[in-house]
Amino acid sequence: MKECIVDTTVIRKNTEVLKALAGESEIWAVVKGDGYGLGLEAMAGLLYDCGISRFAVSEPHEAERLATMRLSGIKILFLHIAPDAQEIENLLRLGVVFTIGTLEDANALINAAQALGLTAEAHIKLDTGMGRCGFLPNQLNELLSLYTASKSLRISGLYTHFSKPQSKRATKTQFKSFMRTADKIRRSGFDPGILHCASSEAFLRYPEMRCGAVRIGSAFIGRVSGGGHRLKNAVSCIGSISELRVLPKGHMVGYGSAWRAPRDTRVALCDIGYFNGFGLERSCGALQLSFILHRLLGAIFALLRPEVLWVEVHGQRCPVLGRVGMMSCVIDISDCDCTEGDAAVADINPLMLKGADIVFK
Repeated sequence: MKECIVDTTVIRKNTEVLKALAGESEIWAVVKGDGYGLGLEAMAGLLYDCGISRFAVSEPHEAERLATMRLSGIKILFLHIAPDAQEIENLLRLGVVFTIGTLEDANALINAAQALGLTAEAHIKLDTGMGRCGFLPNQLNELLSLYTASKSLRISGLYTHFSKPQSKRATKTQFKSFMRTADKIRRSGFDPGILHCASSEAFLRYPEMRCGAVRIGSAFIGRVSGGGHRLKNAVSCIGSISELRVLPKGHMVGYGSAWRAPRDTRVALCDIGYFNGFGLERSCGALQLSFILHRLLGAIFALLRPEVLWVEVHGQRCPVLGRVGMMSCVIDISDCDCTEGDAAVADINPLMLKGADIVFK
């Protein structure tokens, strides 16, 4: 069985870098998706040991699992709009901070809190361009009504989500809309609470948008782009080398015959494939023209300057030849002294991981 190795030393160093960059901004560690595929309890426990005490999740059972860890002084933000009545009651008893995106959400939360004799704490979600959920900036009257809706409801934050952090122009537009709304709330005599809008990529790219808090997830494990950061990848898969051979000049490799040997080439089969999350990234099914053009330009650029995937053997990077297969890939070992059974290491996407035991080291 292959192993997915999580380097805790790297995560600790990444966390220190992120904390230094955050400064006075409070870090909410996003551990949704079962701790980004690495295990909720393991990731939350490690980050807690690094001084992180604010967590965000997107499923009721994740909030419940975090709460049962009994980590002293933590807060849990439930990022999705309020679930059904029974789940609301369960989360209220656990002291979870809710997200409110509609007046209906607020009423459901108030009713449940009143029935239990509790005060619900919540952050308001503002939709400045993501389009998924939340109040629109022009719904100011509805927003303001939440601050006086009931003694059973306490608003302690306001947040939004950037849809395209790689675009400075689009992100700046969303940020301005968010800050204008927060200012209108203040000028109406209410405290919007802690403001947060930057997730990992925006956090690194736009220091001016860090506000009172930031939501960081993938950056902890080093899987984030932008900002010229000093973060390192913390997750890799360890497999093994098999079937060493020499391919003659002109021989093809992989599905679609994507690679042709320019000369006699010494290669090896490595048992790490896309089933293990190697060479895979999350994709989006959007059909927006700009998205399609971006992908098309990316494909053209890839033809001109193809991205090279690597597998490390004995500390030496060996390029992957052709396409990554489901359960294996072919690597060039022309300059690597290795034999069958030797360990092979590849960076992977843990959210796409299957077929490997997760080990924290």
